[in-house]
Amino acid sequence: MVVVGGILNRFDRSQRMQQRRVFRYLSHPDWNSRTMYADIGLISLRNPFHAGVPFSSGNLIPIGLTDHQPNAGERCTIYGWGQTQEGRKQFQPVCLQKAEVTVLELGRCNSSLHEVVNVPDGTLCAGSFDGGVDACQGDSGGPLVCSGALYGVVSFGWGCGRAHFPGVYTDVFVHRRWIEAAMDSDPRTWNGATVAVYGGPGGRTVLGVIIMFSTVLLS
Repeated sequence: MVVVGGILNRFDRSQRMQQRRVFRYLSHPDWNSRTMYADIGLISLRNPFHAGVPFSSGNLIPIGLTDHQPNAGERCTIYGWGQTQEGRKQFQPVCLQKAEVTVLELGRCNSSLHEVVNVPDGTLCAGSFDGGVDACQGDSGGPLVCSGALYGVVSFGWGCGRAHFPGVYTDVFVHRRWIEAAMDSDPRTWNGATVAVYGGPGGRTVLGVIIMFSTVLLS
């Protein structure tokens, strides 16, 4: 597996592109593919990315992990190369997309989604109950960024941008202790390396740690 960073266009093979092989990946030990609980993991790269500014030179700009949960009503940004229309693979963009979403009250989100899916513990809901803005197929594992920090990881949804069915995100703050404990447990693997938080075994998008937007390509 290879992680590619430094580009916004999926087909950009210029000198800005940085490519690193994966050394190790680690899924959360409580990951449950049926309930989607603990839909999060770590990736360690064999060699770190070049980080810093300017981004135009191919450097990656790190983003930190949040130290608290977001408040309902907070405005955040999602990023991804996923489909821009539900169920239509031909609408997968070439360039990285972004959208502004609102963090939603979890109780109301549960009530809205309960007829079709159970929202697991350790998650956030974001989007709009009116629909129209959401992550979609191909965005899984991508970031939910609020106030310049990583708050969530795209997990799942019921369709894309449907009214009454907002997106569900793994709550990074809830799992931060696991992230830190996993890194401390094996310093030879995790310390001094570029580490990525990603969206579990099903996700194809990762963000590297300290965390940089990247996309996973299989090789």
